[in-house]
Amino acid sequence: MRFALAYWLAISCAVAGFTLFKAPQASIAAVWWPLMLSATALLAGRFLVRFHILRRPVALPLDWLMQTAIVLLAAIPRLLLILTVAAAFKVTQLSLVLLLAFTSWTQPARLVRAEVRRVRQLSYFEAARAAGLSSWHIMRNHLLPNVLQPVLTGLPLSIAAFIVLETTLSFLGVGLPTEIPSWGRLLALSRFASSSWWLFLFPTICLLATTLSLRQLLLLNKR
Repeated sequence: MRFALAYWLAISCAVAGFTLFKAPQASIAAVWWPLMLSATALLAGRFLVRFHILRRPVALPLDWLMQTAIVLLAAIPRLLLILTVAAAFKVTQLSLVLLLAFTSWTQPARLVRAEVRRVRQLSYFEAARAAGLSSWHIMRNHLLPNVLQPVLTGLPLSIAAFIVLETTLSFLGVGLPTEIPSWGRLLALSRFASSSWWLFLFPTICLLATTLSLRQLLLLNKR
């Protein structure tokens, strides 16, 4: 992905302005402040691109940024990161799903990257480029169908990992809010009521049945 040097300068100035100058505290102004900076950066880029020296395209290192983000997230233990964020902020259903998704995208990203690099070496991909097809057409009709298939195949296993991780968080007391029932919270209650054996038995059976069912669905998709 390439952009003219003028747009890079405009974006850098907008980021510097957002960092150096304190954003307004009012709710409406806090929303319009980034939008105003973005619009200003766009207009400044459109003006600066008139100069020939600033028209030189500069590539955005998306692959390097992606690899760096994957390495940084992989260097931090996933459970420790989730526990830290969940304990520092109020957890809701939506925020918990977003948190689990944010800490779980690295493995599918590696799979997609490897699949893209494999497909780019195939003969039909080279034939499509030689035929003069647009990049969007090649991506939509040749690249995405091959890339999405491995991700969709491993989706049941990812859902099972989400369920187990949410159960662990609820068991530790930093998962879903208390008014929302959870298998992990029931397992945690069983520690204080040892005579109530059903608090431990039935959530465990449900958790095992769900994860094994999703694993079996994964095996069926591979056939």
